[in-house]
Amino acid sequence: MGSGAVALSGLLLYYPGKLGARWDVVVYIVHTALAVLLSAAVVAHVYLSVLVHPHALRAMLTGKMDAASFREDHPLAADEAP
Repeated sequence: MGSGAVALSGLLLYYPGKLGARWDVVVYIVHTALAVLLSAAVVAHVYLSVLVHPHALRAMLTGKMDAASFREDHPLAADEAP
């Protein structure tokens, strides 16, 4: 949803004056705010995957997870696993 809103506001910015000068300013502010928020979300996502849960990044890239990390992240499923 966020990237779609940035794309829509970017499209409106690409054709200035279609909504009027006042709306151009509003669209610019919305576009900038959404871009900053999405950028922060990407940075937070990378931070969590690389620094907080490094085994999760390894699991995403290789498709494999060591048993200790699996038990730590999924205790209920680990009890049922053979």
